[in-house]
Formats: sequence, C-alpha cells, structure tokens
Amino acid sequence: MAITTLNLRGINRSDTATSGQVITATSAVAADFQDASAGSWTKIKSQSLAATSSSTTAMDFIHGTSDVVFDNTYNLYQVRVVNLLNDANEADFLVRITDDGGTSFETTGYLSTITQGIYPTTSTPRNTTAALLWAAAIKGAYVEYDKGQSGCTIWFNNPSDTAGRPNGRMIFNTVYNTASGVPIITTSSGVFTTTGDFNGFRLTYNTGNILYMKATLYGCNV
Repeated sequence: MAITTLNLRGINRSDTATSGQVITATSAVAADFQDASAGSWTKIKSQSLAATSSSTTAMDFIHGTSDVVFDNTYNLYQVRVVNLLNDANEADFLVRITDDGGTSFETTGYLSTITQGIYPTTSTPRNTTAALLWAAAIKGAYVEYDKGQSGCTIWFNNPSDTAGRPNGRMIFNTVYNTASGVPIITTSSGVFTTTGDFNGFRLTYNTGNILYMKATLYGCNV
C-alpha cells in the first residue's frame, strides 16, 4: 500500500507557527496555524513511579526540565494523580513549591484549609487549617494502588504572577482504615504567604516512601 505524505505547510497560509498552535480550518478550502481555543487543556508532561521504587519520596515538575512547561504560557495548571500508594499509614500528601528551579523547595510559609467527608459517619473527618500547602487525605493500611483507589486533582493559579501569592486547590479521594474500606473525599486549598512567582513544584508525603504514582501536568488559558 502506498503511503502519501501530506505537507501541512502546503495548505496553510502563513508558513509559520509558534509553539502550542494547532492546524485549524479557516474556511471550506483553507487551513492555518492558530492558537488553541481558550479553555481547552493541553497535556504537558506525564511521570510515573514504579511499585518497586521503595526509596522514592517525591516527584518533581520543574519548568524547563524534561519538557516541563510551568510559566506564563498558561494561567491555569492542573495535575491529575492516579494509583497513588505510600508505604506509611496516616501520612499527609503535600505539595511544595520552588522559585529556584528545584534547587530547594519551600517547607514553611504555607496556610491551608482542609475539609473531609467520610462514610460511614461513625468515622471522624479531619476538618482543620494547617501550615501545609494543599495537604490532602490520610492514607490507610488497606489502600490497593493497583485498583486505583487513591488519587487527586490539583490546580495551580497563575504561577508566574509576581504580584500575587502562590495559591491552589486540591480534591483527593482515598480508601482508609478497615478491610471493608472507608471512602474519604478531601478538599483543600492553600496559599504561600509571600508574594512572588514560582517555577516548579514537588509532590510528596510528610512521611514514608511513594511506592507508586502516576501524575500528568496540563495547562490551560481561561
């Protein structure tokens, strides 16, 4: 079977394109490179940690490293985390930011609010404020990572805003505590109390090792 190669530059009008643009039909007979529609998510980078990574404590996304984009290209970023498993019980999942390309990550200066919903209601939810950025759920002894029982979605608002305070929010789901499973949904929001931009972040726990995690970073302009 013959293979036909299509030269897209032969059907567009401008002959040039910039990073992130897509081919768009501009009429019934013409196409061109144009900016992606506002409000659509663009996949930037996926990373995975294997179940055998018993000494791994964190996963980093740093702008300019391994094709990661985390600057003013987008004003809203989202991270989707699935199949998350830590080897320590009662561990808090945390997000730490960096403004120096990952040389160091801020460990103080955060404020967060955390709200949990738990069923059955005989369990005690954790509704609190804390000095932890986007602290999420508590991991229990019976979480099975291969069944995808723990995961979260994280949003970062305009990390390149030098005048604002870095902030974001998280929704985290897990199964906790008993062999029959106690479902927990945790919502949290956080802020770093010093103004300025940041160019990367770390996903980690306050204790233990990450046995498995897959995280994908997306960007969007709204």
